[in-house]
Amino acid sequence: MTHRWKAVTGSVLLIALASAAYYARFVREIAVKTVEPQNNTEVRVFGIGTVEGQIVSKVGFQVAGS
Repeated sequence: MTHRWKAVTGSVLLIALASAAYYARFVREIAVKTVEPQNNTEVRVFGIGTVEGQIVSKVGFQVAGS
């Protein structure tokens, strides 16, 4: 094989590999399992809030740091 054919063959293989990777990453459909809804499930309530301590303490240092 001449140097030119090696370069052409390598380029074609590189393009084919890049195309296969693109297809596998962006084009191919992904199989996803779905779950059936359930009846009579337990109700849980969540909320947003603040947690505060019952006792407040002041903390300080005897010697200032450098």
